[in-house]
Amino acid sequence: MGTLICQTCDTTIEHFEVNKVTTLYANCPECKRKRKNLKK
Repeated sequence: MGTLICQTCDTTIEHFEVNKVTTLYANCPECKRKRKNLKK
């Protein structure tokens, strides 16, 4: 089982099926929106 974690706010975005335990980091949609608004 794998887990997708937001690298900004550390919340779990999603769980997915893989053969081994995996943790991947990305940005959740909420943090992406906040980041996009800050760049303007």
